[in-house]
Amino acid sequence: RRLGARALHAAGVDGGIRGGAGGEKEPLQLLLVRHGESEANKARIFVSWIDSPLTARGRKEASLSGEALKAAGLCADSVFTSMLARAETTAQLMV
Repeated sequence: RRLGARALHAAGVDGGIRGGAGGEKEPLQLLLVRHGESEANKARIFVSWIDSPLTARGRKEASLSGEALKAAGLCADSVFTSMLARAETTAQLMV
């Protein structure tokens, strides 16, 4: 599945409840994830909304986080990110 800018994907979501097998309602879970290490993080510089790309370590952190989520049986129905490349890259590497 391709994630673009402000990666938004809604699949079968209705008011915070989704249908399970057999029609029962299952509450949604919210998972918040921070981006992997960025070049600014590595340099110990606070950048806020200025974009700073992920380091090799940050890319590895994102990939490992995605693997851990999959191993735990967690799968995202929807993914939301900020417009910053470090957040979008983290999301892409995790799914």
